Amino acid sequence: MQRHADLAMHAGGKYLGDALTLDPHAQNEGPTSAMNAHVYEPLISRDPTLSKVPALALSWKIGDKRRVAFCLEGLATAAGTGQRLRAAQLFGAAAALRDAIGAPLPPSEQADYECNVAAARAHDADTFAAAWDAGSTMALEQTVAFALSL
Repeated sequence: MQRHADLAMHAGGKYLGDALTLDPHAQNEGPTSAMNAHVYEPLISRDPTLSKVPALALSWKIGDKRRVAFCLEGLATAAGTGQRLRAAQLFGAAAALRDAIGAPLPPSEQADYECNVAAARAHDADTFAAAWDAGSTMALEQTVAFALSL
């Protein structure tokens, strides 16, 4: 027990091996990266030869369309206010996909989703609506290619 206390003192009050944060952009050390790998799905991953492969495209290939919708919403949020039209297209595509597969956004995600959509919609609701409509009419293959080109 004393050993853990000694280690904690040398690690700034944290036990060695504990994740320091769940923010994937705030830290780049082993335990935190390992924890984040279990919490956040990456946009890319590695195949057995360690070549980069797109995780979103892999999800699309195996038919997990609900996961694709989550990824599209995440990419739309990342595009956010910097690329409002791209965000609107991705949000529109995700909404159309959710409607098509009968997988509504979980209630626990609704507040954050509405906030993210409102941020992307700010300043020009008509242009946002047109881009949303354009995204909602994209075929799934086109949507995935568009998302991966971000």
